Amino acid sequence: MAIPSPKPRWDLLLVLFVSSIGTSLFMAGLPLYLINMGLSSAEVASIIALTALPNLLLGSKLGRWIDVAKRDTLFLKLSFLLATVELSLVYFLPMTSQSTRPWWALIIMQLFALMFSPLTTLVYQYLIPSLHSDETKIFAIWEFISAGAAVVAAGFSYIFLSRYAVEILLVIDACTFLFAGVATSFLWKPSTPSEDSSTKVKFSISARSIVLADRTLLGAGLGMIVVAFSVHSIEANTTLINFRELGLSTASSVAVAASLGAVAASSAWVIQRKSIWVANNLWDLQKYCLISYAIVLGFLALALYVQNGFLAVVSILIGALIEPIWSVTNTRILRARTPEGRYGEVHGLLRMPRALFTIIGASLVGWSQDREELWKFALISAILVLLTNAVLQIIVSTRPTLH
Repeated sequence: MAIPSPKPRWDLLLVLFVSSIGTSLFMAGLPLYLINMGLSSAEVASIIALTALPNLLLGSKLGRWIDVAKRDTLFLKLSFLLATVELSLVYFLPMTSQSTRPWWALIIMQLFALMFSPLTTLVYQYLIPSLHSDETKIFAIWEFISAGAAVVAAGFSYIFLSRYAVEILLVIDACTFLFAGVATSFLWKPSTPSEDSSTKVKFSISARSIVLADRTLLGAGLGMIVVAFSVHSIEANTTLINFRELGLSTASSVAVAASLGAVAASSAWVIQRKSIWVANNLWDLQKYCLISYAIVLGFLALALYVQNGFLAVVSILIGALIEPIWSVTNTRILRARTPEGRYGEVHGLLRMPRALFTIIGASLVGWSQDREELWKFALISAILVLLTNAVLQIIVSTRPTLH
C-alpha cells in the first residue's frame, strides 16, 4: 500500500473542505427545492431515502470496483458525472408535469446516488487514509473539516436563500464537484491496486465470510446499521423537521444548521487532539455513543410530544456532539478489522443492509411527519439503540484487539 503522509496533507484537505461546503449546500437545498416543486414531506423524505438504493443493490460490487480500479483519474470522472446529473436536476425537473415530477426527481437522484456511492468509498477508504499516517487523527480532522464546511454553508444558505432561488445551492454544489475533481487529479497520487497488499490483491475469501468470521467487524457493522436507521434518518431530514415540524423561519433554520456544524466541529477537534487515547478506546467509545444516542432520542421524542421546539433543538445539538465520535470510532474499527485491499468491498457489503434501513428509517420520518407522529419514531429509535448496545456487548464479550 502507498505510504500515508507523515503530516496532514492540508492542500487536499482544503480541496475536500470546499467540496464539503457544496455538499452541505446540496443537503440543505435539495429538500427545499423539492418542496418548492410541490412535493409532500413524505415524497421528499422518500426520494432522499431512496438515494440509498444503489448501495442496497450494488454496495459490495461498487466497493470492489474501487478496490481494483485504477484510481488516478477516477475522482475526476465521478465528480464530472455528478455535476452533470445535478445540473440536469435543476434544468430538467421544472419542465416535467406535476403528476410525474416525483418520479423524475427519483430517477435523477438514483443516477446521482449511483455515482456518489463509489466516490464516497474512494474518499473514505483510500483518499482520507492516505493524508496522514495516524488514521484516527486524520478521520477526526476530516470530521472537523466537514463540520466547519457545514457552518460556512449555513451562512451561504441564508445569503442565497434570502436573495436568490434555492436552485443556486445545487448549482454551487455542482461547481464544487468540478473543482474538487480537477484539483484532486493534480494533487493526489493514489496507490494502485497492486500496492494494496504485500503480494496481489486476493479475493479467495468472500467479503461475507470476512464479516461473519469476525465478531468485532460484525458488531461494528450492526451498530452502523442501527444508527443509520435511528439517528441518520432523522439527521438527513433536519431541514424538513426545522420547517415542517418545528415551524422555524429560514433564518432560524440556518442558525440551527450553523450551530450543529459548530458543535460537531468542536467535538471533532477534541478527538484529533486526543487521537492516541481515542484509538486505544474505540470499542468503549462505541458503547458510550450508543447509550448517549438513546438518551438524546428519548429527549427528542419528549420534546416533539409536548411540542417544545427549544428542547427539540437542544436534543439535535447534543446528537451533533456525539456524531463525530461515533463516525471516527466506527470507521476505524471497520478499517482495522478489514483485510488490506478489501476496504471498499467489505464496507460496501455492510452498506447494503445499512441502505435498506436508511430507506425505511428516512421514509418513516417523512411519513410520521405528515401524521404529526414523529415523536413515536424517535421513541422507538431510542429503545432500538439501547437494545442494540446490549446485543453488541453479547456479540463482542471481550474487548477486541484492533490491528
